[in-house]
Amino acid sequence: MDDLLKVADAAGAGRFHLVGESIGGTVALACALAAPRRLLSLTLSNAAARGGLVANVKGWRDVLAQQGQTGWARQLMESRFHPGALDPGLHAWYLRVHETCSMDATLGLADLLLGADLTPRLGEITVPALLLSPQSSPFIRWK
Repeated sequence: MDDLLKVADAAGAGRFHLVGESIGGTVALACALAAPRRLLSLTLSNAAARGGLVANVKGWRDVLAQQGQTGWARQLMESRFHPGALDPGLHAWYLRVHETCSMDATLGLADLLLGADLTPRLGEITVPALLLSPQSSPFIRWK
């Protein structure tokens, strides 16, 4: 969240509309709680206020240990998008980005998400918010 606000500062955005998807949505919720005066609005898609409910993140550590970052990236891509949802070139680019990420960063993000529980404070969010929750997602599976 601190990095998010530093990027906004560097861009000269005193107040801004914030959109977050997946773990970015969890970060956006934390930002709305910590710095509500900075936000004009909040839009969340597939965001978890309580990350421990996102079932598929719990197995990341095992996949990384057994298959490495490349195996994790390939498995993630199979579950992130419905078949045929991406242009093949975009799919290949997205996979390369995931394959070249730091395994430590991936584990850190998983731990951050799994440890997040913002539910006791959700009533404190005062900025206008739009919540998007798809009927089905190949990526997000709740307990």
